[in-house]
Amino acid sequence: MKGYKHLSDNEYRVFEQHIRKNNINISYEVRWKHKDMYIKVLNDSEVDISKILLDIHQEMLYNATQ
Repeated sequence: MKGYKHLSDNEYRVFEQHIRKNNINISYEVRWKHKDMYIKVLNDSEVDISKILLDIHQEMLYNATQ
């Protein structure tokens, strides 16, 4: 799906938790097919999905070393 970022159902769950936990103001559209989620950030959002995913990854690595 052009313009959408693919996430597994588990990645999407972590994405949602991260947004809520950090009070991130973001508008996005989600489409799904089976257990695959596709996320597209809408134009009025100032947040980049790649930045959010990087933050999640870094947080997971940090927690794994604790």
